[in-house]
Amino acid sequence: MNAELLALRDRVAKGNEKLHAAWAQMKNLDAESWKQASRQYDEALKKLELLCLELKGKGYQDCLYIKFYEGMTMEEERAIMSEIASGKVTDIKKVGAKTKNCLINEDKTFFCRVCPCASGKALWYSEQELFNEACTGNSRSQN
Repeated sequence: MNAELLALRDRVAKGNEKLHAAWAQMKNLDAESWKQASRQYDEALKKLELLCLELKGKGYQDCLYIKFYEGMTMEEERAIMSEIASGKVTDIKKVGAKTKNCLINEDKTFFCRVCPCASGKALWYSEQELFNEACTGNSRSQN
Protein backbone atom coordinates (compact mmCIF):
# COMPACT_ATOMS: atom_id res chain seq x y z
CA MET A 1 0.00 0.00 0.00
CA ASN A 2 1.40 3.33 -0.96
CA ALA A 3 1.76 6.44 1.17
CA GLU A 4 -1.02 8.22 -0.76
CA LEU A 5 -3.51 5.49 0.14
CA LEU A 6 -2.47 5.52 3.80
CA ALA A 7 -2.87 9.32 3.87
CA LEU A 8 -6.35 9.04 2.33
CA ARG A 9 -7.32 6.38 4.90
CA ASP A 10 -6.16 8.67 7.71
CA ARG A 11 -8.05 11.60 6.20
CA VAL A 12 -11.30 9.61 6.10
CA ALA A 13 -10.77 8.41 9.69
CA LYS A 14 -10.17 11.98 10.87
CA GLY A 15 -13.29 13.08 8.99
CA ASN A 16 -15.32 10.48 10.90
CA GLU A 17 -13.95 11.80 14.17
CA LYS A 18 -14.61 15.44 13.23
CA LEU A 19 -18.21 14.66 12.29
CA HIS A 20 -18.66 12.79 15.56
CA ALA A 21 -17.37 15.80 17.51
CA ALA A 22 -19.56 18.18 15.49
CA TRP A 23 -22.65 16.08 16.19
CA ALA A 24 -21.91 16.13 19.91
CA GLN A 25 -21.67 19.95 19.83
CA MET A 26 -24.86 20.28 17.78
CA LYS A 27 -26.95 18.64 20.50
CA ASN A 28 -26.73 21.81 22.62
CA LEU A 29 -27.69 24.34 19.95
CA ASP A 30 -30.92 26.32 19.71
CA ALA A 31 -33.27 25.55 16.81
CA GLU A 32 -31.97 28.18 14.37
CA SER A 33 -28.30 27.45 15.05
CA TRP A 34 -28.99 23.72 14.80
CA LYS A 35 -30.61 24.20 11.39
CA GLN A 36 -27.52 25.98 10.06
CA ALA A 37 -25.10 23.53 11.69
CA SER A 38 -27.14 20.63 10.31
CA ARG A 39 -26.72 21.93 6.75
CA GLN A 40 -22.96 22.24 7.28
CA TYR A 41 -22.86 18.76 8.79
CA ASP A 42 -24.72 17.30 5.78
CA GLU A 43 -22.31 19.00 3.35
CA ALA A 44 -19.30 17.69 5.25
CA LEU A 45 -20.82 14.18 5.32
CA LYS A 46 -21.31 14.24 1.54
CA LYS A 47 -17.66 15.24 1.05
CA LEU A 48 -16.54 12.49 3.41
CA GLU A 49 -18.66 9.94 1.54
CA LEU A 50 -16.90 10.93 -1.70
CA LEU A 51 -13.48 10.54 -0.04
CA CYS A 52 -14.53 7.13 1.25
CA LEU A 53 -15.64 6.09 -2.25
CA GLU A 54 -12.26 7.21 -3.56
CA LEU A 55 -10.56 5.14 -0.86
CA LYS A 56 -12.60 2.06 -1.80
CA GLY A 57 -11.94 2.70 -5.47
CA LYS A 58 -8.22 2.59 -4.79
CA GLY A 59 -8.55 -0.86 -3.23
CA TYR A 60 -8.84 -0.17 0.51
CA GLN A 61 -11.73 -2.22 1.88
CA ASP A 62 -11.11 -2.67 5.58
CA CYS A 63 -11.67 -0.91 8.88
CA LEU A 64 -10.26 2.59 9.22
CA TYR A 65 -9.26 1.93 12.82
CA ILE A 66 -6.74 -0.88 12.72
CA LYS A 67 -3.64 -0.65 14.87
CA PHE A 68 -0.86 -3.00 13.97
CA TYR A 69 1.34 -4.68 16.51
CA GLU A 70 4.03 -2.58 18.15
CA GLY A 71 7.46 -2.70 16.59
CA MET A 72 6.14 -3.14 13.06
CA THR A 73 7.97 -1.04 10.52
CA MET A 74 6.14 1.16 8.00
CA GLU A 75 7.14 -1.27 5.24
CA GLU A 76 5.71 -4.22 7.17
CA GLU A 77 2.49 -2.29 7.83
CA ARG A 78 2.15 -1.40 4.15
CA ALA A 79 2.76 -5.03 3.13
CA ILE A 80 0.06 -6.23 5.51
CA MET A 81 -2.38 -3.51 4.38
CA SER A 82 -1.78 -4.64 0.80
CA GLU A 83 -2.56 -8.23 1.77
CA ILE A 84 -5.72 -7.11 3.59
CA ALA A 85 -6.83 -5.07 0.57
CA SER A 86 -6.27 -8.03 -1.76
CA GLY A 87 -8.16 -10.42 0.54
CA LYS A 88 -5.13 -12.57 1.44
CA VAL A 89 -5.50 -11.73 5.14
CA THR A 90 -9.03 -12.29 6.40
CA ASP A 91 -8.43 -12.44 10.16
CA ILE A 92 -7.19 -9.02 11.24
CA LYS A 93 -6.48 -10.31 14.77
CA LYS A 94 -3.45 -12.13 13.35
CA VAL A 95 -1.77 -8.84 12.45
CA GLY A 96 -3.30 -6.25 14.74
CA ALA A 97 -6.46 -5.08 16.41
CA LYS A 98 -9.21 -2.56 15.87
CA THR A 99 -8.91 0.56 18.01
CA LYS A 100 -12.58 1.54 17.66
CA ASN A 101 -15.56 -0.76 17.62
CA CYS A 102 -18.31 -0.68 15.02
CA LEU A 103 -21.26 -0.73 17.41
CA ILE A 104 -20.21 -0.21 21.02
CA ASN A 105 -17.71 2.38 22.16
CA GLU A 106 -16.50 3.88 25.38
CA ASP A 107 -18.65 6.98 25.05
CA LYS A 108 -21.57 4.87 23.72
CA THR A 109 -22.05 7.24 20.77
CA PHE A 110 -19.16 6.92 18.33
CA PHE A 111 -19.80 5.18 15.06
CA CYS A 112 -18.30 5.59 11.64
CA ARG A 113 -20.28 7.97 9.49
CA VAL A 114 -18.65 6.31 6.46
CA CYS A 115 -17.03 2.88 6.21
CA PRO A 116 -14.80 1.59 3.41
CA CYS A 117 -15.20 -2.05 4.46
CA ALA A 118 -16.40 -4.48 1.88
CA SER A 119 -19.90 -5.43 3.05
CA GLY A 120 -18.81 -8.91 4.13
CA LYS A 121 -16.01 -7.55 6.31
CA ALA A 122 -18.22 -4.84 7.81
CA LEU A 123 -20.79 -7.49 8.73
CA TRP A 124 -18.07 -9.73 10.14
CA TYR A 125 -16.77 -6.98 12.42
CA SER A 126 -20.28 -6.07 13.58
CA GLU A 127 -21.24 -9.70 14.16
CA GLN A 128 -18.08 -10.31 16.19
CA GLU A 129 -18.89 -7.29 18.31
CA LEU A 130 -22.51 -8.37 18.85
CA PHE A 131 -21.33 -11.88 19.71
CA ASN A 132 -18.83 -10.55 22.27
CA GLU A 133 -21.54 -8.36 23.83
CA ALA A 134 -24.06 -11.23 24.00
CA CYS A 135 -21.57 -13.67 25.49
CA THR A 136 -20.04 -11.38 28.08
CA GLY A 137 -22.91 -9.05 28.87
CA ASN A 138 -20.67 -6.00 28.71
CA SER A 139 -19.09 -3.84 26.06
CA ARG A 140 -15.53 -4.89 25.41
CA SER A 141 -13.03 -3.30 23.10
CA GLN A 142 -11.58 -5.61 20.47
CA ASN A 143 -8.05 -4.44 21.30
